[in-house]
Amino acid sequence: MLKEQEYQQGSEAESRRDYRASSATLSLSAIAHGERGQISRRVRCRLSSSDWRLILIGGDSLLLLVTFTLLIVPNQPVAGSSRLVAPWEMHLAWIGCAALLWGFAARLTRAYDLNGMSSRLVSPLRAIMTLLLLASLWLALSATLEGRALHSLLITTLSFTGVSLPLIATWRLAVAQCLHTPPFRRQAVIVGISAIGEAIARELQVAPRRSTIDILGYIAEEDDLQAMAERPLPLPILGGRSTLRHLIEEQAIDVLIMATEYRENPALVQEAITGTHLGISLVPALCVYENVSGKIPVEQIGGQWYIALPGANLSPLYLCWRKLLDLVFGLAGLLVLLVLLPPLGLLIRLDSPGPLFHCQERLGKNGRKFKMYKFRSMRVDAEADGKAQWACHNDMRVTRVGRFLRATHLDELPQVLNILRGEMSLIGPRPEREEFVALLEKTIPFYRCRLSVPPGLTGWAQVKYHYTFTSQQALEKLQYDLYYIKHQSYILDILIILRTVIEVIKLRGV
Repeated sequence: MLKEQEYQQGSEAESRRDYRASSATLSLSAIAHGERGQISRRVRCRLSSSDWRLILIGGDSLLLLVTFTLLIVPNQPVAGSSRLVAPWEMHLAWIGCAALLWGFAARLTRAYDLNGMSSRLVSPLRAIMTLLLLASLWLALSATLEGRALHSLLITTLSFTGVSLPLIATWRLAVAQCLHTPPFRRQAVIVGISAIGEAIARELQVAPRRSTIDILGYIAEEDDLQAMAERPLPLPILGGRSTLRHLIEEQAIDVLIMATEYRENPALVQEAITGTHLGISLVPALCVYENVSGKIPVEQIGGQWYIALPGANLSPLYLCWRKLLDLVFGLAGLLVLLVLLPPLGLLIRLDSPGPLFHCQERLGKNGRKFKMYKFRSMRVDAEADGKAQWACHNDMRVTRVGRFLRATHLDELPQVLNILRGEMSLIGPRPEREEFVALLEKTIPFYRCRLSVPPGLTGWAQVKYHYTFTSQQALEKLQYDLYYIKHQSYILDILIILRTVIEVIKLRGV
């Protein structure tokens, strides 16, 4: 009887291996011979990331050259150039100066960063920021070198910006849209079966438009195939090393996503490395996950703990930008607070007896304690026993006016006082209570890293995820916070501000 059961189990395992092998063979046949499958039904254009960057630079340069030559160059002074320098040489000098300023501005805004090139929002936004910075630098340079009136220079610069801005934004949008069309989408396979590889596949299935990559399936060794026989996977297993070699030789893939390490599968990793000799990109799975999801997978990092740490030192220009942003918003928010204080204060007092403001101790940068101010949105006895409690969905402790304040995020408005006092910033992880920090850092890895930057009124986690009611949701939100801490930039800050405005308009608060 025992032998018969062993024979049946062996037959079932063999059938599963045969099924996976036949599926992989069918997929490979479709790729190699073009007889079936989505890949065979379209013509793919194999352009590398460097090629697309050159296309983007070329289009930007052509548009800028045309508008600059038509609107700026004719108004530049060439007096006194008849003896020493010809007028056309002066025009070339001005064009060269503008090109240098554009390169400097593009470096600051990361206008040609490959990670944002395919985004329909980030790529045009970076071009717009670069153009505005170029116009500001050009205006300052022209006012210093020329003797013309400032209003004349301002009119010329504004006309150039007004014409160039929609042209470049449209061009950038067209390139990003082109990268998402089937002929230009890149084909990829995940080398190795791991938790991070499965997470990437799930993220792309939930929101396939986030990436310009189509993942065909997994490449795994025979041992992995047997181990995963009973485990449901979001993508099919195509095969092992021979399958990978065939895909590389047939140039059926453009990207290899490494979800395994050399010490685990040395032969498989070596096979993947040989694909780079044919121009195939080899990308770590963690980097792909970050770009696709906008968060850092703290549970899948393993030995690569350094990935969750804050990024390199920020540039002085970016720090000035953050200070200016906090100052401008703090002063503007203070004016709004003074205007709304009388009607909101009256509504809060009429709806529920108690103080107008709710003052609570939170942890700021490096764990420093400070008093955070909010409009009171809960009853006075919300924590009658004195113990900190998680807020929950449809919390019964929230008053009627408090629900409106939370939905519009107006309850957070008094925190402009914390921003002006330097205890908070406009953008950053939300400040948390000391009790919750002590609890969460025991169970969530890298939770303390949130305290490496000033807390914010809004942030990447706030616009990407809802309020946290449990420790598991706090883990999810932490991954977004760590992503922001690691990738702080002008564009990301502006993107967060725009999404915050949308959140307020759509009343997506609790």
